[in-house]
Amino acid sequence: MNPAWDLVVGEARPFGDHAIVVGVASPGEALAAARVLETLDEVLEAVVGMSTVVAMTVEPVTAGLLAAVRSALAGPLREVSPRPRREILLPVGFDGEDLGDVAGEVGLSSGEVVSLLTSSSLTVAFIGFAPGFPYMIGLPEPLDRVRRRASPRPSVPAGSIALGGGFAGVYPGPSPGGWRLVGRTSTAMFDPHRAPYSTLRAGDRVRLVPGTAPAAAPGPVRGKRRQAPARSAVPHLEVLAPGTLTMVQGAPRLGLAGLGVPTAGPADPVAMALANRLVGNADDAGALEVAGAGLSFQLAPTAYAALVGGVAGAASWSVDGHPTPVDVVVPVPAGAVVRLGAVRGVARAYVAVAGGLEPDPVLGSVSTDVLSGLGPAALSAGDVIPLGPPGRPRARLSHPQRREGEPLRVVPGPHDTDGGATAALCRREWSVSSASSRVGLRLTSPGPAIPGGEVPSLGMVTGAVQVPPAGEPVVLGVDHGSAGGYRVVACVIRADLHRLGRLAPGDRVSFEEVDLEEAARARHRLQVALDGAVAGWFPTAAGT
Repeated sequence: MNPAWDLVVGEARPFGDHAIVVGVASPGEALAAARVLETLDEVLEAVVGMSTVVAMTVEPVTAGLLAAVRSALAGPLREVSPRPRREILLPVGFDGEDLGDVAGEVGLSSGEVVSLLTSSSLTVAFIGFAPGFPYMIGLPEPLDRVRRRASPRPSVPAGSIALGGGFAGVYPGPSPGGWRLVGRTSTAMFDPHRAPYSTLRAGDRVRLVPGTAPAAAPGPVRGKRRQAPARSAVPHLEVLAPGTLTMVQGAPRLGLAGLGVPTAGPADPVAMALANRLVGNADDAGALEVAGAGLSFQLAPTAYAALVGGVAGAASWSVDGHPTPVDVVVPVPAGAVVRLGAVRGVARAYVAVAGGLEPDPVLGSVSTDVLSGLGPAALSAGDVIPLGPPGRPRARLSHPQRREGEPLRVVPGPHDTDGGATAALCRREWSVSSASSRVGLRLTSPGPAIPGGEVPSLGMVTGAVQVPPAGEPVVLGVDHGSAGGYRVVACVIRADLHRLGRLAPGDRVSFEEVDLEEAARARHRLQVALDGAVAGWFPTAAGT
């Protein structure tokens, strides 16, 4: 940890342009502060960390909003014990691939490390990062000094027991992660269909019990795609071929970060909103997020559809072999075969159908989350997805927003105390790594590393530019973990978040620093542009 990056108790700093981070003394005080902040109309949700609480704000951060947060927390905070403590026994097979390295780092044998872990009583401080992921404190010396990896792994196996930054944790499902792996458990940590959802809760006592490593850890519990019982009577979309990667996206999952649930939703919310507006849907109605090529489907009965990408000609599609324009409403006859060619110029395009796609929701949303596996799985041939009641379709896009090739605008992050790290990020061009996904964009550059490191785990925001100790930035995407423990040197502003979803491996990207006032103006300009982006009604007269 670097003390210069830590917040003192009571200090409040902007965390991007739509969040504020406040320093507190303990996880118990963070729980108390979260309860206070969530009474403010300006706060959507407050996310608890080890020594912080992050308030996600409805409106852009201003000096007045910072003052309101400080004022709300000006009085003494009484530590919150959320519920009577339980003791949970967690069977663990100690075969983690980092066990030997951890033992060597702390000067013990692997057996001694296991003995220390199994003889300790751990306490769940809070839940975060991924659904049901417990941040457990109470590690004995010297295990409480085990550091995170210098560079996080692209994928950690489900059920992994891990150490890092003074915590022990359990990865509920396959995900990226930077903690040191010491074992595995077969205990499911989260069930989105059964309250209270998370197996462990803040305040629980946990003992790790030696056992046999599972052959396979539990997979994610997903939603269903209901099969239309009478296809001729129930409006639906039927998948003929899923393409490279196609998934359903809709409204984000808001207000659930305290359970470790990512927000999810479309990687490019602007493109999806425009596609939905074209066919008469709400902005966050369920739609298809398409990456790659090869998707084909049929609709029943006749329905309206629209394809929107990030740049003109980003994708090509046809209806029964007839080429079809993008960015306009298209009538699709019942049973006609719709095929999409390769998505080019951007990472993703969006297909909206009048009425919206309505698979069974999970935790209030139909969105697919690749970090935790919540929501429907990526499409497969034969999937049948019901459609909702259609609205009145529009005609075409008049002037969609496209800022391709321009720098991503950022504000300094909460751990850039002197502005130097943000300046270093903005000084050169970066390349998007092949290890990138909806969880985060990993960036590489031949230039010198940006100083990175660990910080006490805290809530995270979409667009946060984390820098692990290895010095290569990771820009958090819509499926990012709700908490993290790497230094945040900058945050992409809300008005440019949709552009993160357009970036693909190999793309070049640069950054430009702006202040909070410009971030608010940019957000307003984007909203005004979107409000005028859809023109006409279907069908339109020639030349209109």
